Amino acid sequence: MNKSTAIQTVKEYLAKKEFSWEAIYLLDEEPEESEEYWIFRNIWEPRESIRGNSICVDSLYPWIIVNKNSSAVQEIRQEQIDEIFTPFRIDEIIIEKGKFGYPWGYAYEITSKIYDEETLFLLLDRFCEDKNLTKLGNLWVPIDFATASYFISKGLQFSIAFNTAENGCDAEAVKRNQNALLKSFDELNNKGCFTNCFGDPWSDNYSSNPLTEQTFDVAIVIISQDKILLVYFMDED
Repeated sequence: MNKSTAIQTVKEYLAKKEFSWEAIYLLDEEPEESEEYWIFRNIWEPRESIRGNSICVDSLYPWIIVNKNSSAVQEIRQEQIDEIFTPFRIDEIIIEKGKFGYPWGYAYEITSKIYDEETLFLLLDRFCEDKNLTKLGNLWVPIDFATASYFISKGLQFSIAFNTAENGCDAEAVKRNQNALLKSFDELNNKGCFTNCFGDPWSDNYSSNPLTEQTFDVAIVIISQDKILLVYFMDED
């Protein structure tokens, strides 16, 4: 998407918004560009009743970003802009397989600053786009650390499709995998956990927001001060 198309996209977006009576919001004709987004400042001028003040860039209100690939428009706070320009580091954690090739899944440790949930979800969307996974936005489901650890433990041991069938990964291999995945994460320093599932994926009563193209998948996100662990398991019936 080039700049002129992005400007037209935001112009149409602004035309549909309802703004306050005090201000007239203006289109930023000189957006900044990152690898993935066009970024528009929140520019406004006072209405006639308080005219005389200058045009302002309002740091308290969201800025507007346009995804170059999907044309999706999103509002984010100014302090989140740094996250768009700051590259994050991705380190894959190798999951040891059992004799039947399970667990089928991947694990990544993402290093980046995390300000809040909105920044986290934006960062996860960037990661998912990079890995050809489905971007879930704010559809991640909060869970506690114990549940996240339980999901990881179950995913390392059992198929999702056949939830009682062991995958052939012995107890020592499961322990080695858990240690490798959770070496930078513990309950004491935990800043939050999320999953794409509702309920227990290894029961008969659960649903999910799919992350992959497989029939079954379970994703777990664990957050520390400056790291994110993303683990996802997949299966077919």
